[in-house]
Amino acid sequence: SLSGLEQLIAFLEANPYTVNTARQIALRVGREVSAVQNDLNLLEQRRFIQKITYPGADVYRYIPARRR
Repeated sequence: SLSGLEQLIAFLEANPYTVNTARQIALRVGREVSAVQNDLNLLEQRRFIQKITYPGADVYRYIPARRR
C-alpha cells in the first residue's frame, strides 16, 4: 500500500499539468483535505509542485520536468 505522500505523487505524475485546489485533489485521491494540504505544502517546499495564490483559494500545479 502506498503512503499518502506516495499516493499523491503518483496521482500528480499520472495527471501532468493538473491545476486544482487541495480540496479538489483530496476528493480525487479519496483522502482528508487536511492531510492532502500538509502533503502539498511539503511538495511545494521541495519544489515538486507550484502553489499559486488567488483571492479566496490557493491552487497547486504539477509540471513534469523536461527530459533532455
